[in-house]
Formats: sequence, C-alpha cells, structure tokens
Amino acid sequence: MADKKSICPLALLDLSAAFDTIDHKILFSRLHNMYGISGMALRWFDSYLSNRFQAVKCGSETSDWTLLKFGVPQGSVLGPILFTMYTQPLSDIFVKHNMLFHMYADDTQLYVECNEQNVKEYLSRVETCIKEVKKWMSHNMLKINGQKTELMIIGHKNIISNLDKSSINLVVAVAEVVIVVVIVVVVVVVVVVVVVVVVVVVVVVVVKVVVLVVVMVVVAAVVVKY
Repeated sequence: MADKKSICPLALLDLSAAFDTIDHKILFSRLHNMYGISGMALRWFDSYLSNRFQAVKCGSETSDWTLLKFGVPQGSVLGPILFTMYTQPLSDIFVKHNMLFHMYADDTQLYVECNEQNVKEYLSRVETCIKEVKKWMSHNMLKINGQKTELMIIGHKNIISNLDKSSINLVVAVAEVVIVVVIVVVVVVVVVVVVVVVVVVVVVVVVKVVVLVVVMVVVAAVVVKY
C-alpha cells in the first residue's frame, strides 16, 4: 500500500462466547488427526478438560454445580492454544479464497490488497469467504457475533472518498448489522412500558375513586340513619 493507490479491506471477526462452545470430541479428533497427538498425551488433554464443574455465586447464594461438556478454561495457558488448534481448518478457507489473515485464539482478521478499480470484486471475495467461515463455524459449535464483526476499508483518504459506497454493502449483510432492528426493539419496549405504566396509573386512580365513592355513600347513609 506504499504507492497510495492500494486499498485494503480488513474484516475483524468477533465470535460469541468462543471459548465456552468448543466441542471436546471435535477437539480431541483434531488433536489426533491433524497434530498426531495420541496415547498418553491425548489422554492427558482428555483428563484436563473432562469432569470440570461450574457454579454461579451471587452474594451469599451459590447455584448448583453443573458439569461442563463444552469449552476450554479462559485465563489458562492452554486455553488460547487449544482454541487456535481447534480453529486451524479456518486457515484452509482463507487460503482457498486468497485471503491474507492473522489468527490467535478468538482474534481473527482477514484482509486483501486491491485497488479502486477492482475493490468491488475483492469485497465480494471477502463476503464469500466470510459466508464459508460462518458455515464452518456452525458445524463446529462456533458463531460469528454479527454485531461486533467489523469491516474496515484502509487506504488514502482521496481514494476512499471516491469509492462506490454501494460496493461496501456487499459485506454489510454478512456482518449482520442489526442497528435498525435494535432501535425498533428498544422503541417498542419503551412504548410497551409507557402503556403499562399509564394503564396501572389509570387503574389505581379508578380504584381510589371507587373506594372514595363507597366511603362517601356509607358515611352519607350513616348520617341519614342517625
């Protein structure tokens, strides 16, 4: 990109609860078939990940302990390494689509260098690549977080300003941008809350009026009697 005529579409993929959804059976199969880990070493990994339990504590209350059938420990030395080994097949997809990429644990970036004339073609390639990545992840207990996945177009400001913005929409759909949906949901929730509050206030007022009328009638009746 040193000549200022190049453009670099950069996709920053974000995964949802990545470390918590790793399938142990798939991981052990991958360790054995892709990395040749077997025997005592493979049983050691099995022992490390098996029979792990988790509970949630809030104040003085603790939930029941639950057996963890998926995931690798976050904050551990092995966690990011095992996750990287688990997602290694993604690199084959990136290479297949001629993408440059960086991967470590759940931090994945893919990019490609192009120019102003063929940027639409390369954005389409990024879109196709991400679609295949999403398909692979759905088969491997992983999911792209569309709300946090981002696409950046890097290049000289003069070239970026002249880009056909419609070409960028190719990837927007893949990133599952849901800002409008979120706004609509928030508005609906606010309206519902307001309506509920108004109804409650009206009911309270009506009840108070009814009670007041009943009390006045009773008092009037007592006064007339005596």
